[in-house]
Amino acid sequence: MIELPPTTALADVLRLCGVEGCLTPPLAAMTPSPQRVCGRATTVQMQPGAVAGGGAFEELYALLSSDLSGCAVVVAGAAAVPGAVWGQILSRAAAGSGAVAAVIDGAVRDRVELATEGLPVYAQGENTTGAVGLAHVEAVGVEVTIAGVRVVPGDLIVLDAAGTVCLPQERADGLVGAARRLAAAEADTLEELARGRRLIDAYEHKRVVIAALRAEQMSSIGSPVS
Repeated sequence: MIELPPTTALADVLRLCGVEGCLTPPLAAMTPSPQRVCGRATTVQMQPGAVAGGGAFEELYALLSSDLSGCAVVVAGAAAVPGAVWGQILSRAAAGSGAVAAVIDGAVRDRVELATEGLPVYAQGENTTGAVGLAHVEAVGVEVTIAGVRVVPGDLIVLDAAGTVCLPQERADGLVGAARRLAAAEADTLEELARGRRLIDAYEHKRVVIAALRAEQMSSIGSPVS
């Protein structure tokens, strides 16, 4: 897909459809992207705690050594880990394997250095210490949940300076189409305001589109909120 709308418009459409897909909050930009980025979710489920014999991160390392062209690496289950599960080394490995972004339900470190690796990273926050010995990979390529949002491998992850969202792959085209209409209405509203029109009148562009989307009951992309 091309010309993706802003995550703000996508988030509004997700809400109108009753689809849980907003990952911001709790995730915030650790390394913002200068442009809108999208990728297919490649998932990692982590859990707090060490494993006997070590090698707790080996499945993640193997994933980051594979072909990740066009993928967004999604790491879930690390929100309660008292250490960073992502840092500069992993960003460099992911970018080198073709990943377009990393979405981390947990802490990251090396924030200044992350910015030099060219990989947008969203996460819960920062932690100076690493998580080796504090967490382990439970599974790769499985359905995961971040803050109540279900992420299935292949779902579309979209992120920009405003936030990040997850679009279920079976609904992505319809959601994007609706969000484009909403974003266009917002652009028209801003243009009218720049010309000096009153907000009460300029906002009609958005009113019309929102009413139309509701009238259609978002039939092709999900059920509306009642």
